[in-house]
Amino acid sequence: MREHSDADAARRNDPYGTYANDYGVFSVPGLIGALPRDASAAFRILEIGCCYGHSSAAVKAAYPNAEVVAGDIVAECLVKTKELYPTLETALINADRELPFADGEFDYVFSSNLFEHLYDDAAHLAEVRRILKRGGEYVISTPNLWIELLYWGLINPEQKTRFRSIWTRLTGSREISHCNLQTVSSLRRRFSRAGFAPRVQRRDDLSNTEQRKLAGTLEWLPQAAREPAFEVARNLWRNLPPFIQPSIVVIGKRP
Repeated sequence: MREHSDADAARRNDPYGTYANDYGVFSVPGLIGALPRDASAAFRILEIGCCYGHSSAAVKAAYPNAEVVAGDIVAECLVKTKELYPTLETALINADRELPFADGEFDYVFSSNLFEHLYDDAAHLAEVRRILKRGGEYVISTPNLWIELLYWGLINPEQKTRFRSIWTRLTGSREISHCNLQTVSSLRRRFSRAGFAPRVQRRDDLSNTEQRKLAGTLEWLPQAAREPAFEVARNLWRNLPPFIQPSIVVIGKRP
């Protein structure tokens, strides 16, 4: 894995300080649909990057017999997760390092808004593959590189800074939090190289963080026009092909 310090990791998790009560996303569009239909099964499921555990709690509610482990790099988030959702297990983990679990321990692993923060996605995928059972799946939701570039090109009023923002995302600069943005095709390649059989799940809506971003791109409109424009854009993005949806859901099956 690439060398990095704990300070690097803390800096990349700065958004938690601002968005902690919703940054982990209360429900990830496409996530529940990617998990199995048998709600009575006693799966063991891990979330990597749980923040305050909202998505883990949504999975636990959908699969009450499952053992759901909410993992995060920020200890304070895990304390809050336990306060909010005492039935969840918690684990302090760094997604860029070896995961503290046994080989083949989990039936499913999932993450939301995590993959784009990774320094070494190949090593991360190898670790997730290791802790999955045969036939297990890793489900991720991550921002689409093309939409991120469009977003920053639209909302940044300073042209010089705008071009720099686009360039740092294209080059995967470690100066920014989203240092590992991907497209549908690049994600498929990465999952395949890591030994997964990948497929892409269509998104049926925008998450709360994506809705906030979309609203930001429309702030130049008169107040009365913003809400109708938002709904038009939201409905349009719902029906776009996955390769240009704002976030990508990929399911990697471990053979």
